[in-house]
Amino acid sequence: IIAPLRKIAGDMFPAWQRTLGLLRSELPRDEKAAESLAVKAVNEADQILVSIDDVLSKMLELEDYAELVKILRQLIEQQESLIGTAKEEQKSKVLDFLQ
Repeated sequence: IIAPLRKIAGDMFPAWQRTLGLLRSELPRDEKAAESLAVKAVNEADQILVSIDDVLSKMLELEDYAELVKILRQLIEQQESLIGTAKEEQKSKVLDFLQ
């Protein structure tokens, strides 16, 4: 998750900003160049959004994984409690039997 975010923030977003800056400067001077830069800017923005969506998907997977781990921990705690209760009952029955 961190590496893709660094790529987005460190590489993709600055490149997009540079393209937008070039677009602003070319817009009044050269319509053809501005049109080409506009297409490039849209494509770069789309790539950024796709990358952000990928990161979000990975984050949601981790959230699901964390929730699963939490549920498993609860199940283990319940199992340990039941084992403790069963041992106590067994011990009580053995003591009752011996008396």
